[in-house]
Amino acid sequence: MGPLNLARLRTFCEVADASSYTVAAARLFRTQPAVSKQVAELEAELGLRLFERQGRNIRLTPPGVTLYERARRLLEEAAEFEAKASALARGEQGALRIGAHTLLFRQTLPRLLTAYAKDWPTIDVSIVEDSAERLAMRVESRELDFAFARYMSSDTLMARRLFPMYVVVVVGLEHRFAQSESVDVSDLAGEALLLMPRDSGSRILLDQACQAEGIRLRNAKMETNSPEGLVNMAAAGHGVALLLTMASVEAEGVRAVPLLHHGRHLATWSSILWARRRELPPYAKALIELASVQLRMGFPGEQFRFPANAGDDAAGPPDSPM
Repeated sequence: MGPLNLARLRTFCEVADASSYTVAAARLFRTQPAVSKQVAELEAELGLRLFERQGRNIRLTPPGVTLYERARRLLEEAAEFEAKASALARGEQGALRIGAHTLLFRQTLPRLLTAYAKDWPTIDVSIVEDSAERLAMRVESRELDFAFARYMSSDTLMARRLFPMYVVVVVGLEHRFAQSESVDVSDLAGEALLLMPRDSGSRILLDQACQAEGIRLRNAKMETNSPEGLVNMAAAGHGVALLLTMASVEAEGVRAVPLLHHGRHLATWSSILWARRRELPPYAKALIELASVQLRMGFPGEQFRFPANAGDDAAGPPDSPM
């Protein structure tokens, strides 16, 4: 027996519902002989009699009764399949798998996804949290459709910048840095440092600046993935916390001071990364556009957006076309 013909199954179900070839033919806008032929072909294909005469009407045989319910389910599933495929082709349904670095996940993503769901309620969005480097690798491997991560230049990635992130020194109000307008990387020598992990944005920028100056900061008193923990330690006078401005660096009993290197702010950009030469579906592009608009209007740490003449690159890296 070859693959089942859905048209024959549909005709079979219509005849069963109507208990009449003539009525079924009218419902299907077919001739009665054409309907009878399709039923006969289905019976021959299955090797079963599906109908029997009962006076002027017809009724299902016992095998026909058994197969009728299954045929109905198959037709319903086929209709759902066609509707789903059509919606996917129009970009009205689909699934998005996105990534986000820790700080954005905590503060911004929930509000953004709530706004997105109002316009795209049928898109199933799943999220993973990871470091920027690992997110980039997962985007390159196409495990993720795109990721919110620190900007990075790559031959295999496209990027849309969102907002600047500066490294700041967070100290208790009694610390000597609390009265400063800025702190240079070289001023950190000898300080008890409260740091994020080595793969975090603030730590990478700090390590790059120290390497350029030949500075070795040995006194790392604490290393944690919790910005709140670092701020609390700084407030209690246990050291100097170094964080990106998108972290919750404002709290009672501390002051955040910009960290400079040769008069320039240590800074990077929060961005959206996706694989080069990958055509994103319309609903993915819609979320990227929404994030671009919302996060440029208001973003975590925007109160620390320093003027361009302070030495940072106000324009940022170029955006990639979608």
